[in-house]
Amino acid sequence: MAEAAPKIATEGPAPSDLPSLAGSLAFFADRLKRRLMIILDQFEEYFLYHPHEDGEGTFAAEFPRAIAWIDLPVSFLLSLREDSLAKLDFFEGSISNLFDNYQRIDHLDREAARAAIERPIERYNREPEMNGKGISIEPELIGQVLDQVRTGKVSLGEAGKGTITMEIQTPVPADRIETPYLQLVMTRLWQKEMQDNSRLLRRKTLDDLGGAESIVKTHLDDVMNTLSPTEQEAAAVAFYHLVTPSGTKIAHTVTDLAGFTKLPKDQLEPMLEKLSQSRILRPVPLPSTSPRPNAMRSSTMCWPGP
Repeated sequence: MAEAAPKIATEGPAPSDLPSLAGSLAFFADRLKRRLMIILDQFEEYFLYHPHEDGEGTFAAEFPRAIAWIDLPVSFLLSLREDSLAKLDFFEGSISNLFDNYQRIDHLDREAARAAIERPIERYNREPEMNGKGISIEPELIGQVLDQVRTGKVSLGEAGKGTITMEIQTPVPADRIETPYLQLVMTRLWQKEMQDNSRLLRRKTLDDLGGAESIVKTHLDDVMNTLSPTEQEAAAVAFYHLVTPSGTKIAHTVTDLAGFTKLPKDQLEPMLEKLSQSRILRPVPLPSTSPRPNAMRSSTMCWPGP
């Protein structure tokens, strides 16, 4: 906030000298004479990089206190993946009404997905360094991409799809767009055109790459290449237990998976988390009779097959 509002950075104590996070927020709100909105995007990564944080002065202690300060002119917005919602249980007990105010963001409809393709290009072309040499896209390509990443259109050949009954499923209208697939496809198209020194995103490039389904399927190879050799070996062993010989995916807890693979949990968990972040695997909750979102505890998450 000091960097975002340099005019107040030298007025009064430095943020590092303030006694708490809440005190820092109060200081900046007072100096700016306005209410602050703090947006914490991709909040699930906090649990990845600070899985056991505790003690005075840590974010785990300071964040709930800032929220509990009724007169503090600050609002917080946490953004995280739905399959990571259960991880907020970490703050249960320190933040009252933890799940009383959340909004599920639906899949994109076709027009929103079209905007997600066109507007970043428009914004990119406004950069000064473009100097009139921006990127353009064929209208035909947009229509083809949207047709190919409709919900249910891309099939990864999962013989066991839908057989894990404990997974929470929300019906999705057929005209909705699979946003992760849209992101994968457009990123791959962009990379290919840049490699070819092209300034035009083309339908031909999509066809040459085998279409959206082929791009999504090869994503696994790309993700696996980012793992260390040790993590790749662990993933290969784990995959064997996450898919039955007939091709049906099956979910296991990390503890059970460690027992099957004879690999330590502290070796499996980082690898599973990376594959979850890349949407190769997806955490699902164990069966529970509780309707509350925090019934999905991270300690009882399962990992379905790829």
